[in-house]
Amino acid sequence: MEKLKKVFANFGGEILLTVFVIIIFGCLPVSFLIFEFPDESIINVSYLDLMIGHNFSMVDLKPDFVVIFILSSAGISLILCWIYKVLAIFCKKNKFDIFNIINSLLLIISIICLCVSSLIIGNYLYISEASISVEFNDLGFIIYLICLGGMLLVTSRNFFAKVKFQTREMVEISMLIALAIILDKFVSIDIGATGGSFNFSGIPLLLIAIRYGFTKSLISSSVVFSVITCLLDGYGLQTLPFDYMIGFSGYALAALAYSIVKKLLKNKFKTQTRNDIACICIASVFGGIGVFITRMIGSSISSMIYYDYSLVDALIYNVIYVGPSAGICVAACLILSSPLALINRLYPVKIVKVEEIQEVKN
Repeated sequence: MEKLKKVFANFGGEILLTVFVIIIFGCLPVSFLIFEFPDESIINVSYLDLMIGHNFSMVDLKPDFVVIFILSSAGISLILCWIYKVLAIFCKKNKFDIFNIINSLLLIISIICLCVSSLIIGNYLYISEASISVEFNDLGFIIYLICLGGMLLVTSRNFFAKVKFQTREMVEISMLIALAIILDKFVSIDIGATGGSFNFSGIPLLLIAIRYGFTKSLISSSVVFSVITCLLDGYGLQTLPFDYMIGFSGYALAALAYSIVKKLLKNKFKTQTRNDIACICIASVFGGIGVFITRMIGSSISSMIYYDYSLVDALIYNVIYVGPSAGICVAACLILSSPLALINRLYPVKIVKVEEIQEVKN
């Protein structure tokens, strides 16, 4: 049992990655597209059919390069991950981070391709009757999205290996994320039928960025908050990468601005409180600008892909609510800058290194 624990401790990520790849290739026969004919007959098209091509009645499937790329990325990512592990063991040092970078980029592109496949796959179909309708099977889509997302978390774990959440930090961040979700769902004004609203959810997310730094802010806003709000909004997991993960990543820029400005403004004012207030104000402005840019990019891409908006229409539609929401959150943080500075002074966040935590455990 102890040997098994050591194996999982040393190779747990690689084993998990292998399991995800086995699921991906094992689900090749799972239905991905559903063709409905005028006589109400239905044909289920699997990933395997799309990958190698198949001839049905009135439908000629050509090999689909989107699906081929997704499957190839999964296989290449697994191979590179094991190579990285073997090299790291023999060299005793992790000098091959390029493998993790390549893996993460491949998987990110694969997830994006999967989400926009509704636009691309049609290029490889030949349908003799225009009245045939094509729909996506949610089960097949969700299985691949979960597997690719899980693989991305595994391959990118080394980037966050030095990030450790203390119990107090997890409690505070969880409370702020919960507050952001409440503000997003219950204190908001919906705009249009395709999503978007005026809300104050950015205020707690900016507070997380100011207090806990870039990496923890990115995890909190672009991963935890994004996944929860995507599920609650009900627009589909295909909108997660653009509307949510890319859109809310901009809050983390407030953390970068705060750390840089704090160094530049050190002892520029007569009191430390004034220094802290100035840092919070400047960081809030940069965070608001950052999230405005990322939400405009993510939401505009989503509008063009899923709602057939033109670029100009998508920009106009999204700027109506993204701009005011970002401005309201920045204004609120500016008003609250003085009590925030007081909280930071009374309850400072101590940065604990991984080495210190390991020494305490030993």
